[in-house]
Amino acid sequence: MAATVKQDSSESVSLAGPEPLKAGLPQDLEKQDGQTREPKDDNTEGREKKYRLILVSFSIILLQFLQMIPYGSGITGAANIADQLGISPSNAVWIVASYPLTQGTFVLIGGRSGAIYGHKKAIVAAGFIWVLFQLLAGFMRSVISLSIMRALSGLGGAFIVPNAIALLTITHPPGKLRNISVGLFGAMAPVGAGGGSLFSGFSGQLAPWWWIYFFLQASVQGWTEPYIYSLLVVSFLHFALFVLWEHKFAKDPVLPLNIWGTPSFSAMILSAFLTFMGVGISIWYITAWNIYIRQYTIFSASAAYIPLAIGGCCAAILSAQAIRHIPAQYIMAIGSVATCSSMILIATMPEQQTYWAQVFPAMILCSFGPDFIFTSAQIIASGAVRRHQQGIAGSLLATLLSYGLSTGLGFAGTVEHYTNDDGENLAKGYRNALYLGIGMCGLATLVAVCLVRIPRNRQDGWDEGDKPELK
Repeated sequence: MAATVKQDSSESVSLAGPEPLKAGLPQDLEKQDGQTREPKDDNTEGREKKYRLILVSFSIILLQFLQMIPYGSGITGAANIADQLGISPSNAVWIVASYPLTQGTFVLIGGRSGAIYGHKKAIVAAGFIWVLFQLLAGFMRSVISLSIMRALSGLGGAFIVPNAIALLTITHPPGKLRNISVGLFGAMAPVGAGGGSLFSGFSGQLAPWWWIYFFLQASVQGWTEPYIYSLLVVSFLHFALFVLWEHKFAKDPVLPLNIWGTPSFSAMILSAFLTFMGVGISIWYITAWNIYIRQYTIFSASAAYIPLAIGGCCAAILSAQAIRHIPAQYIMAIGSVATCSSMILIATMPEQQTYWAQVFPAMILCSFGPDFIFTSAQIIASGAVRRHQQGIAGSLLATLLSYGLSTGLGFAGTVEHYTNDDGENLAKGYRNALYLGIGMCGLATLVAVCLVRIPRNRQDGWDEGDKPELK
């Protein structure tokens, strides 16, 4: 007989376990609070799981939109900030480049940290860093301190991007749904940059520049300075030591070097990096031309980026669909040619001209460059590694994007510095900088067409060894 314990005067609790089900009742019925409840229908559970998955994916995709806002706000806001701080326009490049440069430096570490400690935890920590330094940037009153705060907020972006990509590609197995999700993630880059540009123009026109950050939560000096050479040598040595450590000594390398053994992977990375440099050059010099030569207001210069956001969304979706039907080298070549054509239009336009003649089509073309490159390269990279290495693939592409946007500006700024007749002929310096970008994207096109050989990606589902374990 089962023992009982008296709980109060009205009820007792059995210590012998649950009573057997009454005869005649199905085994899968549950009894709670005196009422019998039927289990949920399989279709209902399936729908709930689908909606939950869509909501999670949507939240992850919005992270890319959020972390790209500072880049867009820096592009158009830099000119206004430089004017209010009383510095030369050439120094404004640091305000633009500081965020993506730091992001590119730490994004590999961000991806590896997420793989070790958990991608979700890494994103939460990164969000705190991002908000903190964006707020602190609003209190800065010099170009140096402002650039430092933007650079430190780039740490947050460096941890957000690879871990967000990892969550997307781990959640969705290879196939159509993953391609669409990655495409939408890529689309948020121009949308976020365009939104940040528009917001900085609006606030810069109506309020002091530092309100931008409250709401957000080698080219300048030339090669005559000895420390430029010293830092360049130190950076090359640091890179060589990093490769040596990763290859020979690291037990858990930040970037496993065997990933480079994937067919055409190195050529794909080179083509993507060259195109991203061209994108950074194109975006900055469109803004510089509109503000410094055509005397656009900050708000007008920001509004010029609306086609970039709209075109970027379309390009991301198109590239995600095209990857299943067109070989990767042609998709990447389309992105490189689009960026190259954008810079040709800007470099050859007269100093004064209506926006619709050449800047508008240049913006449309520029929007196709980064999205065709990023979306196709990310899908290929994530398909080239195992399920547990998705964070590595995401961090590698994010590194290329961030470094490309910032280093391209460095090279172009150097060309501009030496060819603008000591600042007397801005258009000449801008044209020569754009010619450099045209050469970069032309080379990227040749590399993609001649050296990249990756077939159409029609995989659906995980490989046998990558299927998640049932728990």
